[in-house]
Amino acid sequence: MRLTVLLLATATSFAQVYIPPAPKLMWDTWVFQKGDEFHMFYLQNDPGKTWDSIGRAVSKDLIHWKTLPMIESQGPPGSWDSGSTLTGITIENAGKYLMFYAAAPKSGQSIGLMESPDLITWQKHERNPLLISRPPHYAGADWRDMFVRRDASTGVWHAYICARNAQKHAAVAHLTSTNLLDWTYLPPLFSDPSLDDMEVPEPFSLGGRHYLVFSSVRSRMKETSGRKDASGTFYLVGDSEDGPYRFPAEPLLLGSGHGRFDVYVGRVLRFGGETLLYSQTVGAPVMWATPKVIRQNRDGSLWLGYWKRLDTLKARAFQQAERVSVKDGTLRLQEGAGDFMLECELARGGASRAGFVWRDAESRSSGMMLDRANGLAEALEDGKVIDDIRIPGLGKRSQKIRILVRAHRAELYVNDRWLFNWRMRNMPRSGALSLAAAGGQARVSGLRIHELEPLQSPR
Repeated sequence: MRLTVLLLATATSFAQVYIPPAPKLMWDTWVFQKGDEFHMFYLQNDPGKTWDSIGRAVSKDLIHWKTLPMIESQGPPGSWDSGSTLTGITIENAGKYLMFYAAAPKSGQSIGLMESPDLITWQKHERNPLLISRPPHYAGADWRDMFVRRDASTGVWHAYICARNAQKHAAVAHLTSTNLLDWTYLPPLFSDPSLDDMEVPEPFSLGGRHYLVFSSVRSRMKETSGRKDASGTFYLVGDSEDGPYRFPAEPLLLGSGHGRFDVYVGRVLRFGGETLLYSQTVGAPVMWATPKVIRQNRDGSLWLGYWKRLDTLKARAFQQAERVSVKDGTLRLQEGAGDFMLECELARGGASRAGFVWRDAESRSSGMMLDRANGLAEALEDGKVIDDIRIPGLGKRSQKIRILVRAHRAELYVNDRWLFNWRMRNMPRSGALSLAAAGGQARVSGLRIHELEPLQSPR
């Protein structure tokens, strides 16, 4: 994908991704499964440099990670890949591991290939670069984020690339090959002038239906999926894996509103019989975010749900209460909460606004509120709404609340539907967590606050 911000990744992350001590800067990720292991690849570099290498980590549960040697990806001055390394994809074919990656020298983006016998040692292909943007179907400099799949019925390989069509509108390029070296350029799989980009495109199937996910830093849609001025990972619905594709009524699957940029590059993997969406956060330090389950409604529309395997992060329960309430004010629940998961049910009726706020010694605050009178879930910073999402019928029934706070990030789920991931300026360890209400009484049942497993850096 096209880089816009340089951000730091450390070991203090939701998923315990360990980055070597030097510190490295981290961006897009992609995951390759081999047996019972998941191999993560991610763009990285040293401070002050461009993306000059690809970081590596391995996991068996997508929660605990161990680092592996990084891959040197940037070529010498004057070479096709002397600029920033851009997002790739790793596959296995004929006993070899192949990684397609892109680079962005001054002349424009191109895509090349590395090969490996063991996922550790990588050699660049002698024919690099293999792919560039070219007419008649494609124009402009965008040519990155390649995804590759094999059609089992024909043996043909299909590639999908972030590109521009002949009119230079955001597009997903479509190519085919029988040997992964020589490619036939086909018309775009999808293109739309309302999008800034169609980064990191990836088709997948679920429940007999076909989808295409992609990411865009701006949609140019005034409102979509209950959010205003949205960015993030969108999805399309297709008649087949190769289209045609179209927008559903609510296409934003993972993202932010109000022009914010908090979580990005959603990608798909299967684990334990479930289809998950994984991604990265945005806002220093960058982290590999908690995976979410892709849920499917009867009409084929999608949403993101809580992944139950995250319960393994729970340690002791340091706060439990069967009934808690507060009227037009705040009720302090816990001092110095640290990393925690809060679960409860907020009864219907009563307060028009209710939620949870954590405040530090300097009176800086973060939190979430349900504005039930207006049908909005809100993320707060210092008492101001920084993001919201419209939820029909919010005030007509009780709501199950789940909040994860880890390091400098918070996530909100309502009825186990993911809504927000936002960066907190204040750390919760030295602050106080409170139940808040306005316009009446907020009544909570089944309150449980669990300390989360300490983050440790695997070596």
